[in-house]
Amino acid sequence: MLIEVHSCPWVLSAALGVICFFMIYKIEGVIQSLGGQFKDVVRTRVYIRDLKDREDVARVHGERFPKILPANTLIQASLVGGKHLVEMEAEAIVMKAGDGSD
Repeated sequence: MLIEVHSCPWVLSAALGVICFFMIYKIEGVIQSLGGQFKDVVRTRVYIRDLKDREDVARVHGERFPKILPANTLIQASLVGGKHLVEMEAEAIVMKAGDGSD
């Protein structure tokens, strides 16, 4: 599941930690809208423009995924859009009722 957070001026002007919290809450909301739970996340990928931001991103990721511990990859990348500091992807496995996931 790829979750895209569109750039909003107030988000882009916020601290990177705030942006990451916002993105993860959006990911959680989409998973729930599909019938899943936040614990269904199995992998995340985070793309950052500047490696100096890695500790802020890792801190927020750790705070939001303290017990789930999905596989995580952090990548430095030239992001499209001059103001974009971070992009995040998440994969979740959402089981349907009655498929043995209980």
